[in-house]
Amino acid sequence: MTVRHLSLQGHVEAEVLQWIVNNGNWTSCTTVRITGVQFPVFHLSVLNDFPILDAITIKTTHYSRKLAQGAEFVDLTALRELFLDSNIIRAIPTGAFHSLKHLTWLELGANPIQQLHAHVFAGLTQLHTLKVGGTLLASLPPTIFQTNRRLNDVVLEGNLLTSLPDSIFAGLTSLRHLSLNNNRLTSLQPALFRDSISLSDLSLRDNQLTALPGGLLDSCVRLEWLYCDNNRLSGLTPDLFAHSPNLREVTFENNRLRHVDGLFDTEFPRLERIDMAANKLTRFLIPNPWPSLHTLVLGDNPMQYMPDMTKAPALRVLRMQNHDVKRIDLTPLLTLPNLTTVELDAAHDDDRTSRAVLDATNLTPSPHLRTLSLQHVDVSEVIDQLLQLPLQLQVLGLGWPGADNRTLPLEMIQRNKHLKLVIVPSALRELNASDCTQLTQIDAPFIDVLDISNTRIQPSTALCTRWGRRVFFARNLRAESNFNLTHARVIISTCLVVADLIDLSGNNWLNDPVEVNRIVGNEIALSESNLNRNGRVFPRRPRVPVLQLQGAPIDCALQLSSGDFDLSDNTIPGVDDSVTEIVFSFHCQCSQGHEMRRGRCEPIELDIVPAVLGTLTGVLALQALLFIGYRTYKRQRRLQADNALKDQLLVEMDEEVMALKKAWEIGYDELKMMKRVAAGAFGVVFKAQWDTVTVAVKVLQQAVMAFDESTVVEFEKEVEFLQRTRHPNVVRFFAPVLQLQDAPINCALQLSSGDFDLFDNTIPGLVGSVAEIVYSFHCQCSQGHEMRRGRCEPIELNIVPAVLGTLAGVLALQALLFIGYRTYKRQRRLQADNALKDQLLVEMDEEVMALKKAWEIGYDELKMIKRVAARAFGVVFMAQWDTVTVAVKVLQQGTMMFDESTVVEFEKEVEFLQRTRHPNVVRFFGAGTDANGSPFLVLEFVALGSLKNLLGKDMEQVLTEVERGEQSGENSVEEGVTASEIVGEELTLVSTGRDRSVETTTVWGLKLRLLRDVASGMAFIHSLDQMHRDLKRGHVLVSSSLRAKITDFGSIRQCFTRDRNQQQQRARLSSSQDGCDDPQYSQQAGLQTMTSMTLTAGVGTPLYMAPEALTGDKYSFEADIFSFGVLMWEVATQRVPDLIEQEKGSGYRGPILATISNLMKDGKRLRLMMVRVSSIPEWVQSLTYKCMAQNPRERPSFGELKDHHFA
Repeated sequence: MTVRHLSLQGHVEAEVLQWIVNNGNWTSCTTVRITGVQFPVFHLSVLNDFPILDAITIKTTHYSRKLAQGAEFVDLTALRELFLDSNIIRAIPTGAFHSLKHLTWLELGANPIQQLHAHVFAGLTQLHTLKVGGTLLASLPPTIFQTNRRLNDVVLEGNLLTSLPDSIFAGLTSLRHLSLNNNRLTSLQPALFRDSISLSDLSLRDNQLTALPGGLLDSCVRLEWLYCDNNRLSGLTPDLFAHSPNLREVTFENNRLRHVDGLFDTEFPRLERIDMAANKLTRFLIPNPWPSLHTLVLGDNPMQYMPDMTKAPALRVLRMQNHDVKRIDLTPLLTLPNLTTVELDAAHDDDRTSRAVLDATNLTPSPHLRTLSLQHVDVSEVIDQLLQLPLQLQVLGLGWPGADNRTLPLEMIQRNKHLKLVIVPSALRELNASDCTQLTQIDAPFIDVLDISNTRIQPSTALCTRWGRRVFFARNLRAESNFNLTHARVIISTCLVVADLIDLSGNNWLNDPVEVNRIVGNEIALSESNLNRNGRVFPRRPRVPVLQLQGAPIDCALQLSSGDFDLSDNTIPGVDDSVTEIVFSFHCQCSQGHEMRRGRCEPIELDIVPAVLGTLTGVLALQALLFIGYRTYKRQRRLQADNALKDQLLVEMDEEVMALKKAWEIGYDELKMMKRVAAGAFGVVFKAQWDTVTVAVKVLQQAVMAFDESTVVEFEKEVEFLQRTRHPNVVRFFAPVLQLQDAPINCALQLSSGDFDLFDNTIPGLVGSVAEIVYSFHCQCSQGHEMRRGRCEPIELNIVPAVLGTLAGVLALQALLFIGYRTYKRQRRLQADNALKDQLLVEMDEEVMALKKAWEIGYDELKMIKRVAARAFGVVFMAQWDTVTVAVKVLQQGTMMFDESTVVEFEKEVEFLQRTRHPNVVRFFGAGTDANGSPFLVLEFVALGSLKNLLGKDMEQVLTEVERGEQSGENSVEEGVTASEIVGEELTLVSTGRDRSVETTTVWGLKLRLLRDVASGMAFIHSLDQMHRDLKRGHVLVSSSLRAKITDFGSIRQCFTRDRNQQQQRARLSSSQDGCDDPQYSQQAGLQTMTSMTLTAGVGTPLYMAPEALTGDKYSFEADIFSFGVLMWEVATQRVPDLIEQEKGSGYRGPILATISNLMKDGKRLRLMMVRVSSIPEWVQSLTYKCMAQNPRERPSFGELKDHHFA
């Protein structure tokens, strides 16, 4: 087992250590630490079996130890660090360390060593750090460090040294840190540091030095830190620092210096801190600006003048306590921008008073000032100005003899969120420090009224004894104050005896009434005299105090009673000293809103279950209503969104259907009629030549179209059917009544009886009186009427509120019903629209699939003739498809498995060609898959191949041969019309007439015609919102009639998108990105299509790519224009468009994309002067360079090229 670090701790005996050493493999051990050695003599040679030890640490217990003489480290030549401190080593053998040639760190401190031999360190030539402190050394040999020239850090502190030889540090030019602290040095030799040219840190603290000799530090040009505090220095030579311009910190604290004039006359640009505290200085001069000084300590000096602090603009801390300055101008001090601490407490002297002055006009104090202490300084003249300054103090010390709340208003203390300490050296009647949330300490002799509410003041015995003796407020003490019943027991007891008002409101720690009653339940007598009871002094006070506990968990009630006492101060013999006095106490219980639980007053937990349940029921009911409304709203929004989406899909599918149908249209000028083969009532059938394919053309007569609409309809049906069809065996398409209804009065029938004489009695002797029933009517105002002014008038009811209320209710109900009805109708309408559009989408999808299905060709319909090309993506065959010679492009299986991008490009090409037909775009007959599942395309077979092949030939000869072939073909065309068996194949024809304006007889005319064809084809592609992205000579085919056709659309990409409003917006294309490197230049690499480019370029062929495509900028249609410009140059010159070869030569080697991009950025373009410029029309030259313009906006469009330049 390999051990690298050995650590033994606890109780280490010699036998145990020897056994471990003898039985271990220590060849790889680099560190040994032994703590707790128990044997008296430690032989260093015991570690000689550790050949590569790097560090040793040995610490013993309280037993006496010594290093054995003659037991040196013999084999530890690799040792670099040795720690023997904190042992009880009394002596070091002279040769103990001589073999440690590589030792750099040695610590011997905290050992009772009394003497060191002059050669004890002689062999340690590599020693860097030596620490010999806390020993009994009284002296050191002069040559003890003679061979230790590399010493950098020497610590000799805590010894008994009384003097040092002047040559002890001779030759130590690398010494940087020297500590002689806590010795008994009384003087130093002038030449002690004559060789210490690298000394930067010198510490002479806690010695008995009375002077520092002149020239002591003349060689210490790099001295930065000097510490001489706690000595007996009474004076310093003015030139002490004359040769030490790099001083950063000087400390002479606690000496006997009376002045330091001239000491700092040298410029000290790096001086940061000076400490002259506890001396006898009366002034401190700053002769030169100290730009880096940030701390000046002059406290405990009888200073009579303020230093000129304007010469220390970076000052942060000024401490000058116990001074005798009569007038202190705070203005220049407070303007220092970085000031954080000012302590200018004057010496306490009732006969002498320091006074502060301040001119706060336009004064902006330091935003960093946190400590301001002006104790014993009269600030009555400046306190108002200080209160106006935007100070954020944490420590504030104010007060002077005779100060009171009138001359020292302390409003600035209250609600100070930053204040942590308040120091007031004089007694105060009142101090309000409430809401000082950071306040933790107060230092003041006496305060009658104290408010420490909402602070962090810690519990103190001064509370209610010195502070708050009359009134004490401690409301809402913060948790950080650590107040609790344990700490507050004595304070509350004292306050109840001393203070008149104790306010402890809002403190939640007062929650144990039992414990509080033990404090406040003690009786106190109301008396001016001292009282005794049962021989013990009884607490008394003259008035009952007020105990305020508002908002606390407990409430205490005052209880009064009487008691008998003895007067303790009665000194008159024979006089009865027993008296009866009123006593009071407080009894506490839980306050309102609290109850006793677990021995504490806790807030009452109200039974809010019914309220919660009721509220919850209401909320749930409301949520249910809202949820129903939300669901209805969401359903309507979803229907609207679905409706809008389906509208968009219908538009897009309609466009796709129209595009697919558009692809079936053929221009009549593309047909060359050969002879008429049939005629009927509907029209005529011709045999014709369609480019390289022999076809039958069925033409509907004008008369039929004018007088027989059914024939036209049948013709269109036939076209639509054939567009969606392809098959090998289908050719390729009650009393008297008084009625007073609604009158103002109502009359009631009244019946009675009466005696009457018969008026017409003519019989003698017969009595003529009879009794009869009589009636009458009694009328009064009818219902709804009342008597007014002697008339029955309708009662005028004030029905306006009722009418308005009813109307409002009816309108609200109608509105709700209307909204509900409209929502229902809208939802039903949307549902119906969605259902209809779903059906339309299905039908249109079926139509699209049928139209695309018509492009499918079975592999068994093809008869492969020969292979004409092979590329990385697959193979191209020449084949016979029925009677048509075609080209078949088959994708290889390996490409499909390992290159998904090629498959995607193949599918893009099929999708594009299905929707495209143009004379200058290669014709697409269909697509399918072979028996192995490999997809293939069926395209027209172009006999002359690509433009690349044509440009490599003698174009004059090619032109002659083609013209000769056309003449012979024209002579064989029959102009008559005869019957023919070819009448079954029907095609849709559009337009009439034949274009014979494209005939040419010159090579240059042929070149212009080819370029015109390419421009026409590209203008058509761009009109479809597509860009080719890889236009070059190899992607332009030439037919047997010398007409150009654009092919290879795998890299085609849509350049325009449509929003829901069918507005077109330009969409820039970002470059493809992958992890490939920029390929090395070769002409072959420059002519290859790169479909997976670098992180900075787009898709295309490097030698044809536009600058914006090469650099990865966003690019669009203009990139195709640039490629066309390169193609124009190539057609004109019939040379390879290699810009790198032109500018750098064919032997150039380097990254192709970056090189081309840099050349174009420098304005380099393909030069036409490499050929006979006179043979190229000037307008062609100008147009070529215009197409290859660096700025895409300066390039023409293909529409302009087709309609103007090549028209």
